[in-house]
Amino acid sequence: MSPYIGGVLGLTLDGASSEWDNTLDGGNTFTNGTKFKVDGATVDYVDGPDPINLVALAGPSIGVSLVLGADYYVTDALYIGAEVLWGWQTSSSKEVTIESTTGAGTNKSVLPKSSQSGFGIATSGLRLGWKF
Repeated sequence: MSPYIGGVLGLTLDGASSEWDNTLDGGNTFTNGTKFKVDGATVDYVDGPDPINLVALAGPSIGVSLVLGADYYVTDALYIGAEVLWGWQTSSSKEVTIESTTGAGTNKSVLPKSSQSGFGIATSGLRLGWKF
């Protein structure tokens, strides 16, 4: 048996925006003279100016995890093991602006900034490997 312990420090800075001309549904249908713009998030699917599916929000994220694991050597070179990352993460998103322009005018919506934090198991798994 070969136990181990380690750590992970993660930092992410995401930026995101989407913009289309002559369409209100992400490029699926041509609508002359229209514009659709999202700042602060990426959009997966748009069915008209509303509703939309925000896939990724722009903003920073930081996390700290503890790595715990153990490997059992079946032979001198082949091992099986288990690993778990247990940690904390916090992230915040910037304000999201959604703007659609048609012949009737411009519609603008603003989603406020948000933040979230969490503590728990980040990931876990089984390992199979060999030493060479």
